[in-house]
Amino acid sequence: MLKIALLGIVIVLLALPFQFIKAEYSLYLGFVGCLIIFYFVVEKLKVLTGMVTIVEQYFPMDNGYLSILLKMIGITYITEFSMDLCKDAGYSAVANQIGIAGKVTLLGLSIPVLTSLLACVSEFWTK
Repeated sequence: MLKIALLGIVIVLLALPFQFIKAEYSLYLGFVGCLIIFYFVVEKLKVLTGMVTIVEQYFPMDNGYLSILLKMIGITYITEFSMDLCKDAGYSAVANQIGIAGKVTLLGLSIPVLTSLLACVSEFWTK
């Protein structure tokens, strides 16, 4: 995490002088920095996925719920990443539409979990 934070600070310090000389260069430098940080985060997610599979061996659970959870985490991260890039570029309306699309997608993914929860509650209620 320290490496990512320092990289972000260095990118901002490099982009600041360009902001007054050529604003588009500052924007491009910020985009490249975001992509580099995104790469590091994806690498950490790969490690996390490996750890989850190890834990799954000790506690058997339905793989469907785990894959839905990982998809939701990925969608949330990609949505936030895209929104921030659009806001930095000055396109806040596009960023808001990306946010709405991400929320609708998460809602669609959560329906199977919600129906399973309702079935479980209904089963306890009838007993």
